[in-house]
Amino acid sequence: MVTGSGLPGASNDNRMSRPAANWLVHTRPDALGTTKSWHWVVLMTDVHPDELQRYYETRIAYQEAWVRIPGNHRTRDIAWGAMLEMMQTRH
Repeated sequence: MVTGSGLPGASNDNRMSRPAANWLVHTRPDALGTTKSWHWVVLMTDVHPDELQRYYETRIAYQEAWVRIPGNHRTRDIAWGAMLEMMQTRH
């Protein structure tokens, strides 16, 4: 689990330090703290983005969590590359 404060809109029970298998990224990396931060997170869910509207409308439960991208990255693009690499090695 990721600890500490600063994850956008997150409570302690919806943070992960590694992505779960079969979870999908829903947002581009967001900086933790200030916009000049080197620490990044992404929102991940266990539902495909195209299916989310149906889940909202029928009130079907799904899981979501903010996942911290390990390491220090100067830009959003570099953080995204690190996230893609982390997803490839998670299985």
